[in-house]
Amino acid sequence: MLAGNLGPQRRSSLGPRFESRWAHHLSGFARFPPHGDGILRCKQPISSRQSSHKAATEFYTGNHGHIQGCTPILRGEVTMRILNLPPLSLLYLLIVLCPIAAYSEENLSPVPSYAQARAEYEANSKPDKLSEQEMAVIQRSADELAEKLPHPGIRVGERAPDFTLPNAFGEPVSLSSQLVKGPVVLAFYRGAWCPYCNLELKALHGALPQFERLGATLIAVTPQRPDKSLEQVRKDKYPFQILSDLDSTVMRDYRLYFTVPDELNHLYQESFGLDLATYNGPGRYELPVPGTFVIDRSGIVRAAFADTDYKKRMEPADIISALQSIATQGSGTKELP
Repeated sequence: MLAGNLGPQRRSSLGPRFESRWAHHLSGFARFPPHGDGILRCKQPISSRQSSHKAATEFYTGNHGHIQGCTPILRGEVTMRILNLPPLSLLYLLIVLCPIAAYSEENLSPVPSYAQARAEYEANSKPDKLSEQEMAVIQRSADELAEKLPHPGIRVGERAPDFTLPNAFGEPVSLSSQLVKGPVVLAFYRGAWCPYCNLELKALHGALPQFERLGATLIAVTPQRPDKSLEQVRKDKYPFQILSDLDSTVMRDYRLYFTVPDELNHLYQESFGLDLATYNGPGRYELPVPGTFVIDRSGIVRAAFADTDYKKRMEPADIISALQSIATQGSGTKELP
């Protein structure tokens, strides 16, 4: 059997040139319909009597790139079936599988973990020296928010509200225009000042190649001004869109909006040197509950995560799982607690 990890994807991303050039040599290589079980299959048995144009296999790819029904050339285990191929057919097979092997190696990198990044950050960070009174303010504000928004965020199965917001360069970007291309991973975060938001964005950035192989686009939404987002884009080299919700309309539509209590806002300024108005604009002491939504091309939320505990975020692995479900099944939803 051939074993190779082609990564989570619906169809080959080796490109139309690859498909068209070798489709006439290896039967079925031009078509990659999804199976839903993540298996790359050899549909036809290999026979030494097959012509060079129909030799080898008919490959069908699913999500995980495991290959069944073939000889494990990628692992060097060449069996007699492959050895029995006519020389020209074997040459064609090797030429086609070489880019697959290289592609497989590329996809061996693990999916970034937000939880692991958070644990490492907290282990290496000095705890804030806050008084009991200040800690009480923080806890009281958290409890009030949890009571006000016991189930934050729109739910799985709902239609995601469309919007048009400026990106870091001031250019308008709409959700609907991105859904035309494929599914969208929509992440709301508090701002560049939040260390946990930065951990999340870096984890999402690291998982972006896996998102894109599943045809998805990543969009981040924040209440901060575009110039603050531009600083993030330039500093961290983010290639995805960061949009600014300057009047909090989108945060409200997605049921994530809340205003920062006066006593907590005062604590931010006095103890942390943070004035939210510096990021959000004059008088705007408003934030979203951090939330992530996986939206299919029809605009339906297929997976959702939102928690009033700002330290909790959706794992990239769970996002990939939701995207795989969209790519292979075309239905089904997943809501995380």
